Amino acid sequence: MAPLLVEAPGQPLPLRKIYILRPGPELAIEPLTPTALTRLLIAHWYGLLYAGEMFASDREARPIAFHQAAGVARRTPAAWLLARREWEGLAGLDEIIREDLARLPLISAGS
Repeated sequence: MAPLLVEAPGQPLPLRKIYILRPGPELAIEPLTPTALTRLLIAHWYGLLYAGEMFASDREARPIAFHQAAGVARRTPAAWLLARREWEGLAGLDEIIREDLARLPLISAGS
């Protein structure tokens, strides 16, 4: 099996791809656009969901959160990861992710 990462001890691992789990009839990976990923990141960011009082006092926080989410979405490939809801539907999940990541360029830790 080909390595997915050139390891550098003590360095943080890079975020290679974001997978959003979604119910589907079988295991599959479908592309997710940066725009759709930005919307998902904003919609599910706990800071926006649970810290309303923080944003009430800091009017600049929402635009900053949006720009951060958009930046992550521009720099990071993303995909829907479709799987059945039963435990049996998750068999092979690791392999389909490995195969998908193997198609991406090899990167070094810390880059």
